[in-house]
Amino acid sequence: ERNAAKMQRAQEQFEKSEAQRLQNAMLARSKYDASMSIRENNLQSLLTQREKREQKLEEWKVQKEQQQEEHRAKLANHNVTHLQTIRERANQLTQQKKDEILERRAKVEESRQQQREARLERENEARAKKEVNKMVTTLHRQDNFRMSEREKE
Repeated sequence: ERNAAKMQRAQEQFEKSEAQRLQNAMLARSKYDASMSIRENNLQSLLTQREKREQKLEEWKVQKEQQQEEHRAKLANHNVTHLQTIRERANQLTQQKKDEILERRAKVEESRQQQREARLERENEARAKKEVNKMVTTLHRQDNFRMSEREKE
């Protein structure tokens, strides 16, 4: 009866610890899923921000083009064709530089985000591997415990 009671307690302890491990594994999975959801939301947010920047840039270009057209008309009225040509080229170069700067900034931000995501992915994989290794070790211990119990019998 003592052995049976010991076996019963050991079995209950094993089941309790197994339930706790399962709960921990489910919690880890839930955290991983949440981090993936956050990552997807961040990516979507970045895409939305990028689209807004592109839209603002396009609106700015249209507005700037309208301003330039008005300016060209004034210059044409004043017969300053040479000055107009110089200013148009300067505006083009300025716009080109601005576009290049915006593009570089977007690439840098995108690269940083990718690096953050890669780091998060590595950390999550490491945590998942650790959990799996803990579970495997526990299962080996349980098997060894059962084997020793059988040998005692």
